[in-house]
Amino acid sequence: MNWIKNNRFLAGLIGITGFLCAVLFYFSAKWSNTHAENKVAFDESFMDVASSEGISLYPSSENRDGKTKALTSHKAEIETLSNALEPFRAAELKSIQPQAFTDQLKQATAQVSNAFSKNNAVLPEDFFLGFETYKNQLAQSSATGVLLYQLNGMKHVFDALSKAKVSELVRIYREPIPEENSQNFQAAPDAVARFFPVELTIRASEASLRKFVSSLGSLDSQYLIIRSIAVKNRNTTPPKVSDAKFEATPQTPSSDASANDFTAEIDFDELESEDEEESMAAPEAAVDSSKILAQVLGDEQLDVFLRLDLALLLPAKQLHKP
Repeated sequence: MNWIKNNRFLAGLIGITGFLCAVLFYFSAKWSNTHAENKVAFDESFMDVASSEGISLYPSSENRDGKTKALTSHKAEIETLSNALEPFRAAELKSIQPQAFTDQLKQATAQVSNAFSKNNAVLPEDFFLGFETYKNQLAQSSATGVLLYQLNGMKHVFDALSKAKVSELVRIYREPIPEENSQNFQAAPDAVARFFPVELTIRASEASLRKFVSSLGSLDSQYLIIRSIAVKNRNTTPPKVSDAKFEATPQTPSSDASANDFTAEIDFDELESEDEEESMAAPEAAVDSSKILAQVLGDEQLDVFLRLDLALLLPAKQLHKP
């Protein structure tokens, strides 16, 4: 006791330290138990999740069978679509001699030019089927295979234009391909086709344009996609009734011999009754301008811009089993 009285500060410090240690020990023990309990709960949950993930399909066999059925059906639909596109899938593109490609290009250009001439259709002065670059130079050997595929596609397009009897081909632009610049084409990982863009500006009637656009979807060996189309009527004013043109109705001679016989008897009462009927029906027989305008609507010349994509279908990929 004397020591405590003589060393009150030190004794108080020791007492406070001991009390704090006891409190710290108490809370440490309590938190340790809580951590142990949480650790046990976490381990149990983790084992449950790991066990569930180890099942062939989480969480039931019914879902597994449903997924297998859905994947099998999806694969069958993809194979059906792939088989439908098979006629459009080109064989392996083989390169040819540059001069042989130029000869085929000249031959195709001459055929198209003759077809347009027969229909009195106009072509651009430097028309060379979209391959104007090769008028004065040869193509690279490594690019002739792809260029020949494009050439065949362009030939189909211009054959369709000539059959539709368009009035004029104003402009054509074929987008260059990497092979023409000694580069390699790299398809995207999920790509199913390679596209060759072509832009056309034509002048045609409504009927010719309709026939041409419809024919693009009926080609047997070329898959063409219309990316965009713009149509402008060259007439800035609407048609008038006076613009209508009707075919003359042929006059058939009367077989009644009395028609030209002025001595034939005339029933004036009957003629008077006919005149009255015609005068009464006159308001109903008024000229219907909408029917007359129907004779000229659609006969205007149209300026049409089209952007087409000639598709080269890539080899079909093998699907994984579901």
